[in-house]
Amino acid sequence: MSTKTKAVLSLVFISFCYVLLSLASRLLDAGFGNFTHVYLRIALGALFAALLFRNKINYRHYLQLSHRDTTGIILMGVVGYGIFVYLITKGALLTSLVNVSVIYATSPFFTVLFSVFLLKKIPSLLQILLVVVSVLGVMMVSTNSFIPRLTEFGSGELYVLASAAAGVHSM
Repeated sequence: MSTKTKAVLSLVFISFCYVLLSLASRLLDAGFGNFTHVYLRIALGALFAALLFRNKINYRHYLQLSHRDTTGIILMGVVGYGIFVYLITKGALLTSLVNVSVIYATSPFFTVLFSVFLLKKIPSLLQILLVVVSVLGVMMVSTNSFIPRLTEFGSGELYVLASAAAGVHSM
């Protein structure tokens, strides 16, 4: 099997698993707290990574990391990914899955925003225009209105919007 075929099959498998976790979060909500979803996704991700990359992971390198690097990695994982999963799970429980996927498409907005504040990189006029158009498109689709009505934006949508920011931070 070629590398390209393996890559395509991996993307299909990951997409399938992501959809299953989104659907499972609605079922798990009946008996478990919200952070159980976070633990489940982190555990499944760690298991898949350990199985898929078992020959490529050198665990001795982790023991040789400096304290500062270890702290940064843990903070990115816990704050970035943990909060991201919590917020997107909470949002998926309070709004439709279509709105979750559409609103999460605002992550380019947060990428540009973080690059301005954290990297001091000024976006071009074209980048700003494209981000504004994409955010308007997200607002139109999620509120089911040609003229975006922010009063239609509920708490579930706000959770997903916050998860988009946390998801960009974790990268």
